[in-house]
Amino acid sequence: MRLHFASIHCYLDPSSGAALRMRELLAARGMDCRVLTTGILDPERETSLDEVFATLELPARRFQAELGTGRAAEVMDLSVSGVRVTFMPMSSSRAERSPDPRESAIFLDLAEQVFDRFRPDVLLTYGGHPASLELMRRARLRGIAVVFHLHNFGYNDRRAFADVSAVIFPSEYSRRHHARLLGLDGPVTPTRSRSTALSSRNRNRNTSRSSTPSRPRAWRSSRIAVVLNECRPDIPLWLVAGRSGRSRSNSPKRQTSEDPGHAPGTSTRRDAGSSARV
Repeated sequence: MRLHFASIHCYLDPSSGAALRMRELLAARGMDCRVLTTGILDPERETSLDEVFATLELPARRFQAELGTGRAAEVMDLSVSGVRVTFMPMSSSRAERSPDPRESAIFLDLAEQVFDRFRPDVLLTYGGHPASLELMRRARLRGIAVVFHLHNFGYNDRRAFADVSAVIFPSEYSRRHHARLLGLDGPVTPTRSRSTALSSRNRNRNTSRSSTPSRPRAWRSSRIAVVLNECRPDIPLWLVAGRSGRSRSNSPKRQTSEDPGHAPGTSTRRDAGSSARV
């Protein structure tokens, strides 16, 4: 089976949980894969693809790709874990600014070229940008099955899934939530736990634990909550009473950020713009 992952959100974004899931998924399956992606990143500051490649220590080849209109567009090509990845640079790394209509047209032109040459059986994607919705529509017109990997809770309109053949959910909670809200259903593929590699100096038994300043218990608890929110926003959090007997809150956290720059059914920046923060 030939699998094509295409999204305007950067496949190699080191700050994106959604991108991490895609890399894990494609590397683990061992199937024939191609990736088309762009320079849209999660960080709020403008970030170039060169910075990303330098951080990941990945060499990339730049060249001019011919477009159907007779023009050409600069792209970057490299291999990651045996998967060929084609990057399209953007004028901005922020999802609320890019892709603009011209960039969207180029992205869709490049996707059509992959459809013609690679002939994928399945298109794997995510994101609610109009270019993403058009990408799914064009794939279905060609008879390509469209699998949408849902990563968060930014969708509130089923029209965003009009051309989707199947939906993959990151957790059972997410599946139940979207079944109630949108009538969606599908398989659950939990993310593998990310283990932190210890440096040699941390593994050195001669290092005294007393050299590390102790942190208050409340500080450690708050850090756990912050990291859990970043990795698994689908899990509601409650703060309960401590030893002092004072209850801070008994209501689950809620996400209320809005992103007006995306299509109907993608109300929050987590899924509409970046769809990527997990």
